[in-house]
Amino acid sequence: MVGTPPLLVGAGNGVRQNRLLAQILARRFGKTLLIPNHAEEAAVGAAVAASVGLGIFGDLETAAAALLDYAEAVEP
Repeated sequence: MVGTPPLLVGAGNGVRQNRLLAQILARRFGKTLLIPNHAEEAAVGAAVAASVGLGIFGDLETAAAALLDYAEAVEP
């Protein structure tokens, strides 16, 4: 939502493989950085959106909570 600061920050690709970079980003944003448990963030995001479009879930928050899985949470 516009104007609402994020509670969490998600990261993938190179950040998933670089623990130091993940820690730097978590500290810089001052937020917990979530490292996904999957390698294809775009495909998972498309699946989340499609599940809402198909009526499987009522909204993006519910779909994301059900479909996203995180391997690690890096604290600031």
